[in-house]
Amino acid sequence: MLTQRQVRQLWGFGGARIVKEHAERTRRCFADDGVPVLIAARNEEEDLPATLLALSWSSIPVRPVVVVNGTTDATAERAERMGAVALESSLCFKMASLQHGVATIDPGGRLGPLLFTDADTLVGSSWAEIMVRRCRADSRPVVTLANSVFSHGESWLADAARSARNVAIDQLRRVRRQPSIAHGDNMAIDFAGSTAALEAYANIDPARFIGEEEEIVRRIVRAGGECRSETGKKAIVVTRGDRFNFADLLHIRRDPGHKRRAARYAEYGEVKPFVESDEDENPANFPANTTSMTP
Repeated sequence: MLTQRQVRQLWGFGGARIVKEHAERTRRCFADDGVPVLIAARNEEEDLPATLLALSWSSIPVRPVVVVNGTTDATAERAERMGAVALESSLCFKMASLQHGVATIDPGGRLGPLLFTDADTLVGSSWAEIMVRRCRADSRPVVTLANSVFSHGESWLADAARSARNVAIDQLRRVRRQPSIAHGDNMAIDFAGSTAALEAYANIDPARFIGEEEEIVRRIVRAGGECRSETGKKAIVVTRGDRFNFADLLHIRRDPGHKRRAARYAEYGEVKPFVESDEDENPANFPANTTSMTP
């Protein structure tokens, strides 16, 4: 996990400056045979370069794959200048972008662990190595989850409240032997060549947005997979996340169907939040959850 000083510096540089000063080096750092890191991005020309710069410090070789969706700025151009693979989704939804990325780079599901983070998220130097080690499948598919904290900056109170809530929910779910809370900015999947798991992932509604990470976990587990949690501090990522202030958080808590939150993304079209059913909430229907902590 990056220090607060590193986070402030990376967010403060600005996308154009990072590309100008660091693109030559990041292009040398990223490897064609590195671990794929999938990143869905929509109009992220300012934040994405910092995400890629942080990834370039990884302790193992990585290959960022940025899938743009409905982008009208220089996101794709800046991704390519920094050495990332840039793909384009025909649909402007995040889920559709990730499905396109998986189908393009790992159609048979045999590459091993695929890492997932967001275009406004900063990872530590050992993040990729930890997630790959934790996610490596033996025989059946594996989805690995780790936590995130918020550092948007417009409201330190909202950042602190959301980060504390993430930690509290994660601890409660471990007590109940449920999988860790799923974050799209901190996930890994090893499909282990499973056609059933690949189809389960590909068949998620491409317009699914808000809670789609939970649906990914449930579908892969029900296709014969396993959910693992990585709770070590070095696996935590720092994300800007949704741009909420403290007052927004109070409304979101009283919005179980995600209607208020979905309305904030009207520019994407009709997004379809994932709403947990009573069956999903029954602990008996969760897989046995294995947890690992890396210091």
